[in-house]
Amino acid sequence: MSNNRIEYIDLSDFATGGPPNQGNGFYELRFNNLQAINVKNGNFDNFGMIAEGNPNITYVCCDESEVSMVQSYYSSAVCNTNTYCNFTPGGIYYTIQGNHNLMLIITVVTTTILLFTI
Repeated sequence: MSNNRIEYIDLSDFATGGPPNQGNGFYELRFNNLQAINVKNGNFDNFGMIAEGNPNITYVCCDESEVSMVQSYYSSAVCNTNTYCNFTPGGIYYTIQGNHNLMLIITVVTTTILLFTI
C-alpha cells in the first residue's frame, strides 16, 4: 500500500502479522499521507514495516512487546508510540451511571458603614 493518500491504517486484525500461511507480516506503507498506524493485535509478531515518506505520522499503536522496536523505527520526537489505541478499555469493564445533585447555599452579608463629621 504505497503511494496513496491513506491517513490512518488499522492492521490490528492481522493476528499472525500477515496473510495466512506466510508467517510474520511485512507491511510496505511508503509515501502515503499516514498520520496514525494501529498494529496492536495481542501477539508479538516481529513484523516488518517500511513507512518512509510519511512526514505527518504522529501516532503508532502497538503491543507492549513491540513498543521499543517501533520507537527505534520512528525515532522522531513528533511520533508518539504506545499501547493505547482508543478510549474503549479492553477486557471486562464496568460503567458507572447516575445522577449528581448539587446543593448551592448562598450567604449574603451586608455591612453598613456610617461616617459622620461634627
